[in-house]
Amino acid sequence: MIRNASKLAIYIVFIYITLYASYVNTNLAGLVSYSPITILAEVDFEERQSKRIESLKKDYTWHTVKCEVTAYTLNECGKDLQHPDYGITAFGYTVLEGRTIAASPELASLTLVMVPGLSNIFRVEDRGGSIQTHKGTWPGATKIDIYTTDIEWAKEWGRKLMYCKILNAPLTLDT
Repeated sequence: MIRNASKLAIYIVFIYITLYASYVNTNLAGLVSYSPITILAEVDFEERQSKRIESLKKDYTWHTVKCEVTAYTLNECGKDLQHPDYGITAFGYTVLEGRTIAASPELASLTLVMVPGLSNIFRVEDRGGSIQTHKGTWPGATKIDIYTTDIEWAKEWGRKLMYCKILNAPLTLDT
């Protein structure tokens, strides 16, 4: 019941913003790039995603691995904005904050990773030239680099030595 009420509220707010933008003859309607159907679909996706994450956490056996965890933005990728592969990972995925991580080669593509202190389950979608197990401040540790759009958060995160939970199975979070 509450879920349907929140969807209705989102729909009403969108209609109000669209009508108001038309009334004041501004281009605000052009700035609102989501339709009511898109907004409702995103609400449903987030709910499904949350349930999927909870299911993954309790229904699968995760193992703990020592990791050296850093964060990166597209600024560190070495590609300029005009490069055809800008924002595309080594495995061909478009980077997505809250999902994409780069990892050292001992973690296979699409391996799922839980990083302590962060609520997301990340997926290995990228590699990096400096992401190698034998390098870094904790030699022998698995290297994980979390993708973010926030350069300040990446700097604040820094380099952390921690134990992450790993699920070595090519499962998708998109179902």
